[in-house]
Amino acid sequence: MAAAKLGGVRYARNPGAKLLFVINSLAGGGAERVFSVLVDRMAARLGPDALEVVLLDAEARRYKLPEAVSVACLDARGAMSASMLGLAKMVAAKRPKLIVSFLTRANCAAIAAGRLSSVPCVISERVHTTRHFAAEGAISAGRMAVRLLYPRANAIIAVSEGVQGDLLERYGVARHKVSTIHNPVDGDAIRRLGSLAPDISTPHDYVVAVGRLTANKNFSLLIEAFARAKLAGSLVILGEGPERDRLAALADQMGLAGRFMLPGYLNNPYPIVARAKAFISSSNAEGFPNALIEAMSLGVPVIATDCESGPAEILGREGDATVTQVSDAAWGWLTPPNGLHEMTAAIRGLNDAEQCARYATLGRKRADHFSVDASIDQYQAIFDAHAPA
Repeated sequence: MAAAKLGGVRYARNPGAKLLFVINSLAGGGAERVFSVLVDRMAARLGPDALEVVLLDAEARRYKLPEAVSVACLDARGAMSASMLGLAKMVAAKRPKLIVSFLTRANCAAIAAGRLSSVPCVISERVHTTRHFAAEGAISAGRMAVRLLYPRANAIIAVSEGVQGDLLERYGVARHKVSTIHNPVDGDAIRRLGSLAPDISTPHDYVVAVGRLTANKNFSLLIEAFARAKLAGSLVILGEGPERDRLAALADQMGLAGRFMLPGYLNNPYPIVARAKAFISSSNAEGFPNALIEAMSLGVPVIATDCESGPAEILGREGDATVTQVSDAAWGWLTPPNGLHEMTAAIRGLNDAEQCARYATLGRKRADHFSVDASIDQYQAIFDAHAPA
């Protein structure tokens, strides 16, 4: 395939591309996984020549895309200005039918590029925007960029009702532009992967958590609650990130030496999750926690903090009020964010074998509601509504 160069950026030229899919990178994370699934399914439906992928940053890829799909890399190195400039030049040259983007920086760059070249743009918001900025310590310029640009998107796909509500209430987005599409989960594939032998040795008896080791995931709450609960067995947290050393030190301080594991990132975490006594999410904020549904699809009972978006939609909290104590929701346990006493009580509740078995069975049935085909059908309907004929 011929290559072209714009502004020092080299990329593959695909004159037949109709949809341009944009994301920061495929370095890892739930959003990147969903993006790769979406590209794969859309390429299968429309043909690989009907779309092209743009990665803003040159990072190692943890998720594969179909080999026949053209992939461009702008090497913006995390910078908003370079992302906007590089993408604007590419869109002006390629004139795609529609731009589809994931994640905040890619969304802002896509909207700007689309407006400059009169190309419609559909963005997908994967995080609770306000909580995300607060957790990352972002300056007000980030919020201002979202307020300025998001209302100018042709359509916005929110990953949960909580994410949608945040956009409507705080960022000036028109109600008719926003739709909620939950993340797709391929339960059959996850169960096949979960049946494989684990990549690492694990304790005989343990609970598990999965996610980047960042402050927003609040694994420190989980470590302290697990230690206080005095539950038999070990705590395993899968993931990598800047909080690794602090979390390891906290576990030692809480007396968990020999009962705590931080194995890092695993290409296939599902055998570890499948063999766990329970899966626990202690996050202060989520967009839509795929890992929670994946654990449920494996028949593992779950505990989750009732943060502003995601867990309650999955687990079936009754009413609109955030929980203030341990709540037996329809498909798992919910606890209040930062609720050490309540998280401790929920972990102690794992000693109730009958309730654990009940949630394991119900959770698997619930996870089957989030099928890949249903999600992709919803995405395609929105793309078709906004891509010119």
